[in-house]
Amino acid sequence: MPRYAARSALAALLTLALAAACGGDEDGAPAPTAVERSEIEPFSYPAPVSGHLSEANAGDFDLVDGIAYPARDPAKGTVVFVTAKPIASPVLATSSCPATQARALKLLRNASYAEVTLDARGRSETFIYGSPYGGQGRGIDVGSGEWPGEISSEGGRAKGSVTHRYYGSFEFDLPISGTQPTEVSEEDRMAAGYAAWGGDAPVPSEALAVTAYGLARRAVLDGDLAAYLELQGFDEEQAEKIRGLAGIDDDFAAHRDRFLEPGAPEPSTLANGFASIGARGTNSKGEAFANYYEFTPCGGKLILTSIGLNPQ
Repeated sequence: MPRYAARSALAALLTLALAAACGGDEDGAPAPTAVERSEIEPFSYPAPVSGHLSEANAGDFDLVDGIAYPARDPAKGTVVFVTAKPIASPVLATSSCPATQARALKLLRNASYAEVTLDARGRSETFIYGSPYGGQGRGIDVGSGEWPGEISSEGGRAKGSVTHRYYGSFEFDLPISGTQPTEVSEEDRMAAGYAAWGGDAPVPSEALAVTAYGLARRAVLDGDLAAYLELQGFDEEQAEKIRGLAGIDDDFAAHRDRFLEPGAPEPSTLANGFASIGARGTNSKGEAFANYYEFTPCGGKLILTSIGLNPQ
């Protein structure tokens, strides 16, 4: 079958699936707009990160959580990724793809963030900062030492601090997570450029990308946070803990407006470790957008790690 014909067939199938998800049942009753929430135990833990950053484009925010993991290049040391909202770091420490799933939760929670990759002497070549739907930046050290840090890695934990000359500082005490060989950091992504950071990761199939988009969209529009978290690679026990994070229901409700009606998938962009699906339509406020949805492989799944909002 020609590529364009296969693409049209996939889009047509998903359009039917999306219509079914948003339409009524066999008796004509409207589909539910939210899944009834069972009693979930609150999930809290001592904040492993503390600090504050302020930058004109990225905003002004406290830092409270994060993850740490070995850099893809061992000589660079340890990646420390910190966020302005809790991202269930105790869960991520034992999850299947912690770097990727941390980015997924950062996106879901619309949490501002920062990232450094500290060597044994506390030096990081870059300082990454931003917010999922706001400004983002990448500082590159040219010898001026604008963000000195310190780090110790003992007993499976990364402890230390970073102070940016202009933007603020933070301290951290995080377990060092084991990542998949093909997982990437924010620095890896920004250094390589759009859709070029996957290295030797496999290229996802278009069928898998279209299906991942359709299922994520359905879970969000149905208000089913448990299903959405399962799609992001979390098991039932992990998902239940994440659902207990304070404020996450409000974050998930806000996430709905990043998915559109009719929102049918457009031709995808596929590369090593990367898939992007475009979609057009309006949000619940009637505002028109042409968005793209970026997915990253995690085992046999594609995890939603970025959404580009493009108002029309």
